[in-house]
Amino acid sequence: MNKIELFCILTSLLIIFGISNQENHIVIALGNVWSKIGNDLKEQGNLTGAIAVYNKALMIEPKNKEILANKGDTLNLLGNHTGALSVYDKALRIDPSYVNALDGKGWALNELGNYTQAITYFDKALQIDPTYKWSLSNKGWALNELGNYTQAITYFDKALRIDPKLVDALNFKGQALFNIGNYTGANYYLNKAFKIDPENKLLKTYLQKLVLKENNK
Repeated sequence: MNKIELFCILTSLLIIFGISNQENHIVIALGNVWSKIGNDLKEQGNLTGAIAVYNKALMIEPKNKEILANKGDTLNLLGNHTGALSVYDKALRIDPSYVNALDGKGWALNELGNYTQAITYFDKALQIDPTYKWSLSNKGWALNELGNYTQAITYFDKALRIDPKLVDALNFKGQALFNIGNYTGANYYLNKAFKIDPENKLLKTYLQKLVLKENNK
C-alpha cells in the first residue's frame, strides 16, 4: 500500500465517521498532506490529478482558503476559467482579503476577456500587498489588452523590479513594446523570457510575429 492509498483510506474513514471539525489536529494534518500532494502534482503538470487531490482535501477541510485558491489556479491552467471563478469566490467568502484568491479571480477574468473587471480585483490585491508581483504583472496584462500600453509597461516594470526573472512580466512587456512598434525592445524582453521558459507556446508565437515584422521592413 502506497502513501496515497493510505491517505485515501484515512480520508474515507474521517468522512464515514463525520470527523470534519477543523480544530481536529488529525483533520488539519491530513488536509495539509493532501494539499501538498496536489501542489506537487500541479508543479509536475498533472493538473487533472491535482484537482482530484484538492477535492479529497476539501472533503475534510471545505473551508481551507489555501486549498480552494490552489484548486482555482489549477482550473485556470486547465482552461476552466468559469469553474475557477466559482472556487475563488468560495475562498473570498471565507477571507475577502485573501490576496491569492483576489489575484486568481482577476486572472480568470482576464482569461475570459473581462479586463476592466479583472483590474478591480488586481487593485484590491495590491491595496493589501503592493509588492505582489503576480497582480502587478496581471494588471499590466489587462491594461495591455485594453490598449493602455504605456501604463501596462509601468506595471510590468514594477513586477520585474521585484522579480527580474518573472516570465509573464517579461513576456507581456515584450508584447506591449511590440504593440507600440518598439520591435528592438520587444525582441529583447521576449528572448529574455524565452531563455527562461523555452517551451512557452505564447512566447514562440510572438517571436514568430517579430521575425515577420523584421523581414517586412
